[in-house]
Amino acid sequence: MKVLLLHAFPLDKGMWEPQRATLAGHEVIAPRLYGRGRTIDEWAGSLAGEIKGDLVVVGASMGGYCALALARHAPERVRGLLLVGSRPDADSDERRAGREDTIELIHNEGVEGLWRMMLPKLFHDQSVADEQLVYRDAEALVTALAAVRDREDSTDVVRSFSGPVQFVIGEFDPYVSAAEVSEFDVRELKGVGLSCRPSSTWRGSRTSSARTTSSSATSVARTRMRGDTFPVRDRSFWARRRR
Repeated sequence: MKVLLLHAFPLDKGMWEPQRATLAGHEVIAPRLYGRGRTIDEWAGSLAGEIKGDLVVVGASMGGYCALALARHAPERVRGLLLVGSRPDADSDERRAGREDTIELIHNEGVEGLWRMMLPKLFHDQSVADEQLVYRDAEALVTALAAVRDREDSTDVVRSFSGPVQFVIGEFDPYVSAAEVSEFDVRELKGVGLSCRPSSTWRGSRTSSARTTSSSATSVARTRMRGDTFPVRDRSFWARRRR
C-alpha cells in the first residue's frame, strides 16, 4: 500500500523525513504541494495524475485540505484518510480575512515575518521549532494561502467517504478544535498545539502493515505525538476495502 504524506503550510515535504524510517516496508510518497496550480483542486488533480494506484493519505493542516480534495477527485483510489490539524469545512469570513492579512504580511515582511507570526501558532513548545523547515519561496506561499482560503467545503466528502477516516487535533491547536469535528472520528492530543512537525511535535509517526494480497490490503496506522503512541484504529481501520 502506498502512503501519501501531504505537508502543512508554511512547511515543505521535508517535514516528513523523520517518518521514513518508521514507514519502512511501505512505498512512501511525500510530494511538494507548492507549484501544482492555483487551487487545491488543481493540486489534487496533479497528484492523481502523477501517482498511480491506491493510497492511504495522511495530511497535516493544509495537506489535509488537499487530502480531502484528492478523495473528492479520485474516491476509488483513496483507501483511508488521516487528517492532522485539519478541518473539513471551508473558511469562514473571519478566517478568510485572516488569510488576507497573512498574505499582506508576506508581501510586506517576507518569509521571515511570516515565521515570526506563525511560530507561536505552529509550536506550542517553541523550543522545538526549526526555521529550516519553512519553505522559502514567498510567492509560492502566497499562492498556497489563496488556495487554502478559496477551497471548497469538503464536509460532504468526509460524510460520504466509504473508507476509514480520522481527525487528529492538538488540544491547543489555534485553528481547529476537536469539538468542531466531533461529528466524525476524532482524537484529541492533550498538551499539543498544531501538530505539524513530526520530528518534535509528533515524536515520530508509525504506520505498520500486514501483507497485501490481490484480495485485500491490511495495514495498521499508529501515530506517536509528544511521546503518546496510540493506534489510529484496529486492523480493520486501514484494512477495510472499498466495494
